[in-house]
Order: sequence, then structure tokens, then C-alpha cells
Amino acid sequence: MDHDDSSSDSSDSMMMTSYLHFSGGDNLFFKDIAPSSKGAIAGSAIILFFLAVFERYIVAMRSVLEARWRQRS
Repeated sequence: MDHDDSSSDSSDSMMMTSYLHFSGGDNLFFKDIAPSSKGAIAGSAIILFFLAVFERYIVAMRSVLEARWRQRS
């Protein structure tokens, strides 16, 4: 495909990276930490998954504790 052709479709000339990609250099959580290898990307994704599960656990436990405190008072 020749990109110098002026009659080419505009979608052909725009190269967009898909949302789910596995190339290095993406910022997953902090701007300063960018995994560069496939193993680092997988490790970061696993850590972020467990961080999200832990955050939801904290929110759930807060509501349970607030209900208990409301019953006691």
C-alpha cells in the first residue's frame, strides 16, 4: 500500500494503536513507571488487578462496619 498517494482513504493514513496492546512503554498506573518487557506488562497488570480487588474489599468492609456501628448505637 502506497501512503504517498493523495487519493488514499483517511483511515489508511491514520495509524492508531488499539486499546488492548502488548507493546512496552505504556504507563499503567504511575507516569514514571512504564514496563518495557512483556513480562513486566503482565506483572503490572496482575498487580493492578489485585489492587482493584483490594480497593473493592475495603469499600465493602467499610459499609459492613458502618452497619454494625449503627446497630450498636
